[in-house]
Amino acid sequence: MRHPLVRFLLFMVIGLITPFIGETQFSVFIRGDVENLIGSVVFNTIFLIPSFGIVCLVRWLIRDRRIALGVLTVIFGTIGLMVEWFLIGNSPWGNPDAHQPAMFAFWACMIVVPVVLIEPDARLARLKRVVLIVGAAYTIMAVLGQILLPSADAQFVFHIWTFIYGYMGMLALCLGGYMWKLSGSVPVPASQPE
Repeated sequence: MRHPLVRFLLFMVIGLITPFIGETQFSVFIRGDVENLIGSVVFNTIFLIPSFGIVCLVRWLIRDRRIALGVLTVIFGTIGLMVEWFLIGNSPWGNPDAHQPAMFAFWACMIVVPVVLIEPDARLARLKRVVLIVGAAYTIMAVLGQILLPSADAQFVFHIWTFIYGYMGMLALCLGGYMWKLSGSVPVPASQPE
């Protein structure tokens, strides 16, 4: 098992990378507002620091890692919606066009993706590779779409749909793969093959 400081640093880095493409699409490509992107990164950094402690606490209290991941998904997806509603203004009553399930998935992914990727269980090795490949493909597709689409309207629609499907898909991949791979009862040490 990795040293707690290494786990914390990995959690932070992965937790910052996960929302970065969605934030970059909106802030830089759609709005041309690099300061908003910087503000988002700062906010996300501050958000992730206590989140790591909450993750550790939930995983200590709930020994079944599958249930713990489900609980973490609900906790952080809900906290994220509260941020969207009360700090950003993307509430159902303030911005009825905002896609609530996608925002839930976006915030949950900030926690779930790092938790899955730093998990030492060797049964998750294939899932981790798939998550990294899907994340890289999503990033390439999102950036190329923003660069190649001819109009701001097309870029905005592309951003909305890649955001919705990208983060909801990543959350489903992580949760489904984690639940399936850990459905057996005996953990496999990280040093053994999958």
